[in-house]
Amino acid sequence: MNSKPIVVIGSINQDMVVSVAELPSPGETVFGSSLLLRPGGKGANQAVAAAVLGGQAYLVGMVGDDTAGKQILADIAGRRVDISMVAAGHGQSTGVAMILVDQHGENIIAVTPGANGKVSGDQIDLAAAVLEYSGGVAVVQFELPVETAIAATQRFGGMKGVITLVNPSPVPSVPIEKLGGADVIVVNEVEAEEITGMGHHIESHSQALDAARHIAAHGIKAVIITLGRLGAVMYSGEGFLSKSGDVAGEYSIAAKPPPVRVVDTTGAGDAFMGGLAVGLSRGWTMEDSFGFAMRAGAMATTKMGAQEALPSVVDVVNVNDFESKLPLIIFNPAIEDNITTNEVYVNG
Repeated sequence: MNSKPIVVIGSINQDMVVSVAELPSPGETVFGSSLLLRPGGKGANQAVAAAVLGGQAYLVGMVGDDTAGKQILADIAGRRVDISMVAAGHGQSTGVAMILVDQHGENIIAVTPGANGKVSGDQIDLAAAVLEYSGGVAVVQFELPVETAIAATQRFGGMKGVITLVNPSPVPSVPIEKLGGADVIVVNEVEAEEITGMGHHIESHSQALDAARHIAAHGIKAVIITLGRLGAVMYSGEGFLSKSGDVAGEYSIAAKPPPVRVVDTTGAGDAFMGGLAVGLSRGWTMEDSFGFAMRAGAMATTKMGAQEALPSVVDVVNVNDFESKLPLIIFNPAIEDNITTNEVYVNG
């Protein structure tokens, strides 16, 4: 399928994955059953997800001038990601993420940024040069210096023909207005709670819709809040890239994930971002891109790891077959009432 470039500016890490029976409580020591060393980082994971799902993916970031950095870049390049805009920081160490995964597939993660903390505006300029030529999709996360991530969001958001996806994770300690250049913001329920300052946990699709409205009110065209086992909610206050061309006001859609056997949720969010970027790079509507991303995220939970678990284009070469094997329940998030697996609910 024809698609425009997807440029991902983000982190590149070495993941240290420890399998445990149960996640530890504060102050508790638990024994792990295995240790796996794998390439990771939100930027690298999302670029690889976009590439293996059939996108034309470029990665912008920095590794250390160490053995880990060289090996990680070789692995990423082997997944059909263009790494020509990745720098090796002199005297820097490659970022590291320590991930504990329990028997239910849940995880906790701690990250040491390393060379990711040195990604600069010069690299944003390189990324912009790719997108200025033909347009495309820019993807930004926040495992980078906050000022760099914000600068990238605002730079790409102002470029003609570019759709800017922002995954503000971890949540930056800046006003949401600083992310006003984003076309689409994607966060999970915990991140949405932190951004909005809600006084309660998001435990339903209708609550997620309220949070999405709050975020969108700060100049964001569309907001997606992922809810783990509950699925996800998408909201736009202006019918951004809607399938219904006559939509002038707000619209929303929610989906429950397809039934899969969950092994490890580590790569689900990054697979979702990669799938969303691929759909939009192909000129699909937000609804179709959202559904594709939901299925990609679900497939990523069926295997251990992050990049190793990402669904391949081989798995989704026939999109209709992909949809039939992984059906979604689509419904109105305002009333949480199932409609059909194909209908989009439009408010107003």
